Amino acid sequence: MKVFLNSPIAENRLIARDTFLLRLPALELTSVARPGQFVNLYFNNPVHLFPRPFSIAGFEDDHMLILYKRVGKMTSYLSTLPIGTSLLLLGPLGNSFVVDRNYPVLLAGGVGLAPLAFLNQILNQEERPSTLILGARTAEDLPLFSAIGEPELVTENGSRGMTGNVLDYFSQLYPNLPKPFTVYACGPEAMLRAIIQMAQHLSFPVQVSLERVMACGLGLCQGCAVKIKTDNNTSGYKLVCKDGPVFNGMELSLND
Repeated sequence: MKVFLNSPIAENRLIARDTFLLRLPALELTSVARPGQFVNLYFNNPVHLFPRPFSIAGFEDDHMLILYKRVGKMTSYLSTLPIGTSLLLLGPLGNSFVVDRNYPVLLAGGVGLAPLAFLNQILNQEERPSTLILGARTAEDLPLFSAIGEPELVTENGSRGMTGNVLDYFSQLYPNLPKPFTVYACGPEAMLRAIIQMAQHLSFPVQVSLERVMACGLGLCQGCAVKIKTDNNTSGYKLVCKDGPVFNGMELSLND
């Protein structure tokens, strides 16, 4: 069930380099939103007519958490909005992670943490053991906030945690991970391609959450198509906003 809300900003805080944590009252979403889903934010501004999709990063005290990075005009504008500013919100949209009985391994690259933070929150509530690996370029780029607990950290320059990237850390942990396990991943597309290739080689399940530019977020504009593999080994397309954003990694053709 989709909900359309007018929600005043409760918090809009810088938590890492160009990375913000947004808190919005969203009681109506707490019982219906699932990890991996997203919301459309409408800025009620004539300069910013189209909505912007944001993954749900979890809930605290009936407030929805959104993790975002200041990278363009709309996110730069969002980062300037003070507490109390009302935003129009539509959601939840898209599909969600399908959590199986395997041991969960969560791989997050930068703000790709957002949908995995929500998944991690649900796993903790269910008291399910899991591993969350969070990577960034430097310590200053790590989007840390209380809801994610204490993830395994990795930075490319070694300024915090292990030196390397998320896949380096995963490869190091792989021999000692409980088997069987399922990987849930979100981050840069190169990272997702690499974990899918590793899953194909080592035969473990992987689900990935994709990020794409969306004009509508509702499947109307057809602007967020991604190539997939069909059953007869030919290519087809699905929409990230409507059919995703979560996909079985084995069906994606991210190399093309």
